[in-house]
Amino acid sequence: MGIWKSIIHSSLRLVFLSIAFVCIFSCSRPNIQEYFVKTADRDEDGNFAFTFDLEKTYVYDIDILIVMDCNRKCFNKFENTYINIMWVSPKGKHYEEKVWFSRDNLSQETRLSRLFMLPYRSNLRPFEYGKWSVYMTLDDKIIEDFKIPGVGIRLKTEK
Repeated sequence: MGIWKSIIHSSLRLVFLSIAFVCIFSCSRPNIQEYFVKTADRDEDGNFAFTFDLEKTYVYDIDILIVMDCNRKCFNKFENTYINIMWVSPKGKHYEEKVWFSRDNLSQETRLSRLFMLPYRSNLRPFEYGKWSVYMTLDDKIIEDFKIPGVGIRLKTEK
């Protein structure tokens, strides 16, 4: 009976160590990170402000998320607009552009809400690594007319 107890004990220890090894070494950075700033939490200049680390070991796909909490009647008045996006690199360099979107870019809708998930950049490999800041601005009239509760950004990482 002693040999079987020893074999079972060794087998259980091997199983436990295998599970622990898998758990420890399979932990990695999440593949998708999402950030959201409420309209009420914009900075003093009216920007939706985001800060995140971009690392040299990753390639990024970036989507812009815009929510409209308006019903169909309200949404039918929407045609197109732009969101102004300014990137500030870790060394303080500024890059700015306007990204247009329209009704055709609608990704999801419910009876009272609309979601735009705008593909923004694909396979982006940053030329500077470290903390980047992104400032997004929408026209206040658009925010008010279409009841935009906030704006988000989604980073999908690939090694």
